[in-house]
Amino acid sequence: MTFSVRPASPADAHEAATLIYLAGVELFRYLFHKDPDESVYLIRDFFLEDHGVFAYHNAYLAVNEKDTVAGLIYCVDEPTQSRSEVEMRSLFPKHFGMFRTLQRLPRFLRFAQFTGSVHPGEFFINHLAVFPTFRGKGIARQLLQFAEEEARRRGLVELGLYVDFDNHPARRVYESFGFDYVERIEANVKLIDSHFHGQDRMSKSLSE
Repeated sequence: MTFSVRPASPADAHEAATLIYLAGVELFRYLFHKDPDESVYLIRDFFLEDHGVFAYHNAYLAVNEKDTVAGLIYCVDEPTQSRSEVEMRSLFPKHFGMFRTLQRLPRFLRFAQFTGSVHPGEFFINHLAVFPTFRGKGIARQLLQFAEEEARRRGLVELGLYVDFDNHPARRVYESFGFDYVERIEANVKLIDSHFHGQDRMSKSLSE
């Protein structure tokens, strides 16, 4: 079975939202909703917008010959990320409701301090996920390769991402692809059924 990578469209909303959820299950349960379906539904609504941090036009999908979605990578440059963060101030009340937005605000603000900004010249990977039935087929690496090629096409000089301390399988994939450790951001946040201990920032230079 062979796979290709294409830009996402609004028609991909359910599959894409599910993959974004899979990229950070415990985080989305804490920030959005304990129920997986409710979290995916909310991410889908954000994905269908043409702006904001989940907007569909920043997502790329790995698909097979039948156009079945197998994986997703979500990448942004610095201007897009900065603009999207501001746009979410209106999108959260729109889709989440004003009461729940205010109720969750302390959680949003707490997590904001554990995420750095996207650097100028950087193509930042916010989400990378593969459906369980398609894992072990090199799809994550293919998506990373696509992101690198897209970054070079745009004239960007670096790939960047965060990986949780304890996500050793993902770390191995990134290291094998040429990512290097940059800095550690430590945290100790009690989630629903686990703790968030922090993330490592990793980068890959494209200027060589």
